[in-house]
Amino acid sequence: NMLKKTVYEMAQYSLELYKMLDYLDKKYPESDFPHWWQAKLVKAREYVGAAKHYLESEMREKNH
Repeated sequence: NMLKKTVYEMAQYSLELYKMLDYLDKKYPESDFPHWWQAKLVKAREYVGAAKHYLESEMREKNH
């Protein structure tokens, strides 16, 4: 399923990003990232959260 593959890849990228940020935080605690880059992560979280909440709502409706 294409959607499942997409979500899996997003999870993999998220885990890799987390590990990179953790490494940088430990090695270079004063690391600073460009605002545009941080904004991409915030927006991605908002989109993923909205998709999850939509699906939860649809599933609740189908179970009632």
